[in-house]
Amino acid sequence: MKKRSNRKALYGVLGFAVAFIFMVISGNHLLAGFAVAVVVGVICFFIDNMLQNKAKNKVKQSYDMDIPELLVNVAMLMEAGVNVWEAIGVCASLGDKSRPLYIALERAVRAVSSGKCRDYYEALEQMAVECGTSSVSSFVSMVIQNSQKGNNRMAEVFMNSASFYRSERKNTATKLAGQATTLMLLPSAAILIAMILLMVAPAAIQMIGGL
Repeated sequence: MKKRSNRKALYGVLGFAVAFIFMVISGNHLLAGFAVAVVVGVICFFIDNMLQNKAKNKVKQSYDMDIPELLVNVAMLMEAGVNVWEAIGVCASLGDKSRPLYIALERAVRAVSSGKCRDYYEALEQMAVECGTSSVSSFVSMVIQNSQKGNNRMAEVFMNSASFYRSERKNTATKLAGQATTLMLLPSAAILIAMILLMVAPAAIQMIGGL
């Protein structure tokens, strides 16, 4: 936490310094340069939160995108005669380790084998908490509830859930496409705001000085 606070402060100071130097070199009044630099510094101070939130949202979206394939793979292995826990272990070992879902799944399996967790129930529940998404929590709940009840139609349940999450994935992809279009406009908006500040701040300082 302290490291992150220091990073945010560093971003703020750097943003302030760069903006102030730029304003002074551009021939603006010191007070105008200071005012604009303060605004830029505040923006840079909070940009770390924006980047962190964006990274977290990207990981959560990755979980939702990968859940359908995980459900299908587990179901297919179970239909081939493998029990649910062995199926999860196979998926964890063969899954794409660049994807957060399979990283979390492999960590859960390893937690059981290393003795950090008593059993797969505890490991999966811990995984659901760490991932913090409804799709992963739903997957974990399905595994635990159906395995405890001894449901012999568990593979069918997983297949049906996979179909549902595929539909959700399509909706998410459509939403992300719309957001991408909006995000493309942000750089232009930021440049426009910066130009307005550069033009308005000196004039405002002169007007205040003339009062």
